[in-house]
Amino acid sequence: MSLRIAENCGMENGSLLPAAPAPRSSSSEVLARLDQILAVLERIAASLPLAAPATLPGGARQTRGKPDAPEALPADGGPATPSSSVTLIPDAIARLLDSRNVRVRGVPAPSPADPLLGRLALFLASRYHHLRPVLDRIKRTMQTGGAWHYKMAGRPPEEIASCCQFCHHLHGIAYLSEYRYHRSPRCLIEGRSSTAPEAQNFFSGQWLERAIRQQLSLLAAQDGLEISMLANAQVVLPNQNDFELDLLASIGGVLLWIECKTADYQSYVRKYSRVARMLNLGKEHSILVLTDVAPTVCTHLSDLFDMTVMPPHGLLSHVRSLLGVRQLGCAV
Repeated sequence: MSLRIAENCGMENGSLLPAAPAPRSSSSEVLARLDQILAVLERIAASLPLAAPATLPGGARQTRGKPDAPEALPADGGPATPSSSVTLIPDAIARLLDSRNVRVRGVPAPSPADPLLGRLALFLASRYHHLRPVLDRIKRTMQTGGAWHYKMAGRPPEEIASCCQFCHHLHGIAYLSEYRYHRSPRCLIEGRSSTAPEAQNFFSGQWLERAIRQQLSLLAAQDGLEISMLANAQVVLPNQNDFELDLLASIGGVLLWIECKTADYQSYVRKYSRVARMLNLGKEHSILVLTDVAPTVCTHLSDLFDMTVMPPHGLLSHVRSLLGVRQLGCAV
């Protein structure tokens, strides 16, 4: 891709820098050349389909060219992960719930939109440090369908391209009711948030749950492991309280319970800790994933409660460590 961009922009030797100007070129000519390059990058970003990153947070890497490797989601919305990744109540998880006296009241049915939204969620998760300002503006205005803008003048070209691509696809699926980008030198995004319930659910935190399911499916496919998941199940706990489980997963024989919070975790963490004791999977297998929380805070919360608390980028390495311990035990 870098070489093609270089050729289109008149760059030399595949460099991401423009060709050296002639000795007598003025600074205004150089700036104009840079603006042309940025404009090409913006057009390319808007035209690209969303694709899962080659390297995932936590060190997992998407494999290519292998029969068991997950395929990138095609433009028509085909499956992005193995078809067996999410079923209604997988046997291993049903046995766990029965043994803990947890009754399932309902499970959301799969939707034709799941593959596309999973792909969009993975894109957001992998570029979160670039896309967070856009996400924050959407969340502040989505209840009223308000307009917002984001000035990106002076930001790195990669960040501008990611934001343009993200907003372009959100507008395409009507998760933004309005979107316009003003090119350099303004580098300004203008948008209007959708009030649609499905859009609000996605931006309020569903994106993180979807991204984690995608990541676990990719990890299992890479390592040739069986995986089954139960997502967003409405259950009745042994104390007869209702509860929604974000995700129960069985991957390579390792059972995991994962809850996700993108805001206001303080009012939930104690309740999650009580549920962790009921499920009795062990602290390392009961996981709370938090965005925008310092690692030291995650460590303190893990010390205080019966869960392992971590940022999203730490999840896959933690799961890999659990899988390694199990595989070592099987070998012995």
